Amino acid sequence: MKRLFAAVVLAISVSGCAHYEPSVPADYTGPKAKIKDTIKYYSGSHVDMFFLTHVDGMEINNSRFKTLSANRGRGFEMEPLTPMNPIPARPVVITLKARTMYGAPILEL
Repeated sequence: MKRLFAAVVLAISVSGCAHYEPSVPADYTGPKAKIKDTIKYYSGSHVDMFFLTHVDGMEINNSRFKTLSANRGRGFEMEPLTPMNPIPARPVVITLKARTMYGAPILEL
């Protein structure tokens, strides 16, 4: 029983770790372009966010994830982060998303 419990705890703890690829491959030596995620600010707890999520099919760390991480535990207030993402200056496939974000999940109701 203890082994089963330990295995479940290990599986849950490992599955919670997110791994995001860098937006520029490590072996890329060419020129880079920069894309900045943007927001439309309504209040200290409500924004519309437009952000880059994937470059060539690889998920990258974006403003949504950074904002959620930086504002954890702040209650209804949030400070949105809009990082600059370097991408290779060559033909790439990118995925953009838009999302309304709130300082606390209860505000989404």
